Amino acid sequence: SIINTIQNGTLTTPLLVGNGSSCIGFDVQNISASPITIHFLTFTSSATVGTILSESVYYTTTPLNCTAPANVTTAPGWIFIGTASCTSAGVAPNLTAIPLDLNITIPVGATYAFALGGSSVSYSGVGTTCVLTPIASDANMVLKMGFGGTLTSTINFRSFNGSISYSSGVAATPSYT
Repeated sequence: SIINTIQNGTLTTPLLVGNGSSCIGFDVQNISASPITIHFLTFTSSATVGTILSESVYYTTTPLNCTAPANVTTAPGWIFIGTASCTSAGVAPNLTAIPLDLNITIPVGATYAFALGGSSVSYSGVGTTCVLTPIASDANMVLKMGFGGTLTSTINFRSFNGSISYSSGVAATPSYT
């Protein structure tokens, strides 16, 4: 028999905005009993509806833990996933989708950091204090505070406003009896 336990989900953060620049970084912790594969990101944009944006996505297998790299594009351990053109859905509560399947699998218990940047990225946070409490969570993952600013000049203690689509579980494998 074949058993497939793959489940798809989307985790959306509160859309508090109030701040922004061209980049946002954040931690994603896998708290499920299975690996999680991150697929697509959406974000709150500060651009007018219909504006064409170019957004790049990076990740690292090391959690931020409230420590932002000075320059994501050159920092050790940060891996470039790709750049995609997207069309702004307008300001919050609208979410702009990045049409780039990240296809990054986070092992059970691990925390990876992601950064998206290009232009017109809105986020929340203006303080100078790290808050490691979740900005959003579900039964499979926890999202934590990271950084804002630009990909080449980050500002610590900012929170992602958007959503992450993912799959979790174990792919179907045939068993023979």
